[in-house]
Amino acid sequence: MIRSRTLLLAAALTITTCSVAWAQTQPKDPFDKGNCPRGPKSQQEIDACSRMIKENQRDPDLYLNRSNGWVVIGNRDKQNEDIEKAVELSPGYWRVWAARGLFRLNKGEHDKALSDFNRAIELDPKRASAYNGWAMSWMAKGYYDRAIADYNRAIDLDPNVAVPYYNGSVLT
Repeated sequence: MIRSRTLLLAAALTITTCSVAWAQTQPKDPFDKGNCPRGPKSQQEIDACSRMIKENQRDPDLYLNRSNGWVVIGNRDKQNEDIEKAVELSPGYWRVWAARGLFRLNKGEHDKALSDFNRAIELDPKRASAYNGWAMSWMAKGYYDRAIADYNRAIDLDPNVAVPYYNGSVLT
């Protein structure tokens, strides 16, 4: 009983912080869009993303980057709007599905999150972050063996990201 409560608490803490932590722990990458970073940390950076979106309304990465900023300031509705716009603009892009999966995971919609992460993996099976999200979804549902396997897959794909190591260690 204590172990399962500890696991649930660890899962809850991981899920609530993972959106921001995931964005902030990734190395510098092509998703950073100049004044619209992958993980905006202030209203000013969100505003910069909004200005860039006005200039390029078809770039799903700008919407996804801004959606990470909405997490920081606690506006889940705007986060969801940006994610859904990114999915609409680019349904063949793995990152939109991974972002929506993480949003749904944080809302407790585990089955929908699994479906979104699965789609992200189908589109690009070499993305460790998609496997990490899939594993978090399995962990939240109590399928710990599946979660461990997917954390290990994420580690195999990108051994430099700490999140799957930590999350997987909670289960072993």
